[in-house]
Amino acid sequence: MERSIVGMRCKPLITAALAVAAFTAASGAMADQVVKIGSVEPTTGGISHLGKDNENGAR
Repeated sequence: MERSIVGMRCKPLITAALAVAAFTAASGAMADQVVKIGSVEPTTGGISHLGKDNENGAR
């Protein structure tokens, strides 16, 4: 039995397209979920500038 070159080339593309579609559908369903991220940073004292930078970066 011979395999066509077109069939061999299309199979990975179809697989990739299905994977992207599944990922997109899954991420859309989770869009309403709120994720809270906590961190402990110095906000006073001599190294408060580092804590403020980290706090601003997390936003």
